[in-house]
Amino acid sequence: MPTATIPVHHMIGNKLPTVHLPIVAPGKRVAVFAGSSATCPAHYRDEARRFGAMLASNGCALVYGSGSWGLMGEVALGAADAPIVGVVPEFMLATAGELHGQTIVVPNMAERKYVINELAEVFVGLPGGFGTLDEMSEMLTWNQIGVNNKLIVFVNIAGYYDQLGAWVERALSDGFIRREQMQNYVIVDTPEAAIQVILTREPQIVPGKFRTKA
Repeated sequence: MPTATIPVHHMIGNKLPTVHLPIVAPGKRVAVFAGSSATCPAHYRDEARRFGAMLASNGCALVYGSGSWGLMGEVALGAADAPIVGVVPEFMLATAGELHGQTIVVPNMAERKYVINELAEVFVGLPGGFGTLDEMSEMLTWNQIGVNNKLIVFVNIAGYYDQLGAWVERALSDGFIRREQMQNYVIVDTPEAAIQVILTREPQIVPGKFRTKA
């Protein structure tokens, strides 16, 4: 399969890494953020693996936080037939478990998010804990201020993100967030709906005083 070399425009250690991915259609390099806990209910793990399989069957490439733990591992297992890139901080490498696809080792958590942002065209948040919320929130913030221009999709499995949706609506109504800055923020209830968004919806350039790039 033809491959594309995707540069990461930031030093990792003393070199500028590149990733060689099979060429996929525009908008189909999908970053998935999800919990690494192995103790969550089984239906979350089942849906995560099912979503990974849907990515593969729809010609998408998976970019994720690497390893085999929790929902992250389930997504990678489901997406086994897809191109996969895992991005892992050096201090986590020894305990990451099985590595899937290509692996980029970075110095810390901040670099991990930077590299994932560079590689991916869409961000998807499955259920998770503080790490997942941090990662998705940073992608939303970067979208708002112009660092990226990409879709940010929460998959609300079993109502997991109901309270997040309510908080966003409160922040909007109280003026902490402007509605026109949330055009790339999407909450859907199922993996099927998330795939539909990925395949059919184009990201919008949101207004913001810090926006520097289209």
